[in-house]
Amino acid sequence: MSTGSDWAGVIIFESPEDLQTWLDSDVRRSLLAEGEQFGVMTTVPTIVLVAGQSPPPGIAVIMHRVAPQHEAAFTAAQTDLLTASKAFPGFTSAVLVRPTSSDGEWVSATIFDSESHLQKWMNSPERAALLPELREQLSTEFVTYTRHTPFGSIVRFDGESAKVTPDWKTAMIVLLVLFPIVMLLTRFFGPAVEALGLNPGLATWLSNGVSVVLLTWVVMPWATKVFAWWLDPVEGAAVRPTIKGVVIIVILYAITLAVFLAFRSLQFWDYSS
Repeated sequence: MSTGSDWAGVIIFESPEDLQTWLDSDVRRSLLAEGEQFGVMTTVPTIVLVAGQSPPPGIAVIMHRVAPQHEAAFTAAQTDLLTASKAFPGFTSAVLVRPTSSDGEWVSATIFDSESHLQKWMNSPERAALLPELREQLSTEFVTYTRHTPFGSIVRFDGESAKVTPDWKTAMIVLLVLFPIVMLLTRFFGPAVEALGLNPGLATWLSNGVSVVLLTWVVMPWATKVFAWWLDPVEGAAVRPTIKGVVIIVILYAITLAVFLAFRSLQFWDYSS
C-alpha cells in the first residue's frame, strides 16, 4: 500500500525474463484495460527490481524491519517523509509496501525524474531531520539498495548521507582491466587499422574510442559486480575485506603481467618482427 491514497501491488518472478514476459503479455494488458472500466488505473510506471542489480536511476529502494507494535508510528513517519519529498524538484511518487509475513521487511520506493534530483532529496537536511523519528520504529538500521557507476564506484545511501567507493579502490580496478585492454588493442587492433592506411592520429583516436567503449560498458560493469563486496563503501570498508581485496587484485596484477610478458605473440612491440 502506498503512503498516499493509491494502492501498489508487488509481483515476484523467478527471473527477469519471466517478469518481462508477463509485463509484455496480452493477458496483463487485458486485465489493465478491464480495471480501467471500473476506475482502477495505474498512476506511476512499473518499477522493476532485479536481485543483485541496482535499481533504475532516480529510484531509491529502502528495506525496513519494523516491530509489529510500531507499524502505525512507522507509517506515520513514512507519510512525513513523503510530504517533505514532494516539495523537492523532480519528485514523481513514493510507494510503501507492507511485508507478506510478520517477520518480513517493509519496502519503500521514492521515485524522482532523475538521479541528480533523487540525490538532492537523499542528502537534504529536510530528510535528515525526519530520519530519527523513523529509526525509532525500526528493530534494525534500514538498508538502501546500492547503485553502481560505470567506472567502478558504488554509491550507497546509508543513513543521512551518500557514501561512495574510495577513489584509490576505483583506480586499482581500472588499472586491473585497462592494462589488458590496452595491450590487446595495441597488439591486434592497431596493426589492423594501420593496414587500412589510415592517418596515425586517426588510428590512435579509433583505438582509444574502442578502449573507452569496452571499459565503460563492458569490462568495468563486470569488474564492479565481481568486486562489489570490496568496492561497497559500507560493507567493504572494514579492514579485513579491504586487505583481502587488495591482495587479490595485486595477485591479478602479477598474473596479467606474467601472461603478457611471457607470450611474445601478445607483445605489441614485437608483432612486426
